[in-house]
Amino acid sequence: MEIDSREIGQLASVGLRVLEVDGGAVRTRLNVEFALAGNPGRYPDMIPADELWLDRCLDTADAAATIVHEAVEYALMAAGASYNDAHETATAAELPMRLAMEGEDVGEEDPVELADAWLVQHGCTEP
Repeated sequence: MEIDSREIGQLASVGLRVLEVDGGAVRTRLNVEFALAGNPGRYPDMIPADELWLDRCLDTADAAATIVHEAVEYALMAAGASYNDAHETATAAELPMRLAMEGEDVGEEDPVELADAWLVQHGCTEP
């Protein structure tokens, strides 16, 4: 089933293309559990192996932090972690970025570049 999407960048730290998707359509047509984003580790039957999906409703800061979460979760699951363990670690990795961006004007910046720089700087994708 076709979902409206557009590629917004490459996440070099984990080798995934980041696509903005119509989150409402994903929830309605493919999987009601899709929240703000997803990766092929969490949704292997829905998201291609080289993609990370991001709901297009997110602002720049929220998108960047959510991409960090998904990248960490994906890297850990690719290394053999369970979804629950990977999700818990990804949530913990996401929070410092959210706090660092709080009050910052990042509206014109590229969320994929912000996320990738954070992941590399903090070693977040190393299991």
